[in-house]
Amino acid sequence: MKVYFLVSSFKFLLLRSVRELHRRRDFRCRRVNDPEFFAIIVAGTQANGFVTHWKNLVPAGLPWPIYIMLIPIEILGMFVRPFALTMRLAANMAGGHIAILALLSLIFVFTSLFERTIAGIGIGMVLSLPIGVGLTALELIVILVQAYVFTLLTAVFIGMAIHAHH
Repeated sequence: MKVYFLVSSFKFLLLRSVRELHRRRDFRCRRVNDPEFFAIIVAGTQANGFVTHWKNLVPAGLPWPIYIMLIPIEILGMFVRPFALTMRLAANMAGGHIAILALLSLIFVFTSLFERTIAGIGIGMVLSLPIGVGLTALELIVILVQAYVFTLLTAVFIGMAIHAHH
């Protein structure tokens, strides 16, 4: 069951990111962390039972003052892991979009600098357009790598929830 979830996550991230690259709109992958968060909890609960899953957050046999500090840190870590994955994905997508838009805006910069439309279009065709196409191809590679990394780290976090080694 977990493999189907991970494959579905990979396909969803890949296709959603390619669609957003095409549309150049807002980055809707920010909300993708919710299914991963619940999958980690559900997988750990199914493998170990509800009480044991939550007991495995901290190692046994520690002095009780340590538990007071460690339990909130571990619970916070449960929320931070999927959030960090999502922020990494959104930041890489935003970085690629910003770089492409900055290069394509050189057309307008050179148009206003030389006060001639033909100069901006000429420099844009020679400089901005080929580099923009190259960056778009690079962004497609980044989308593929990000979907893979996101899915891989989700699998690692699910594995950590199932096989607690505390």
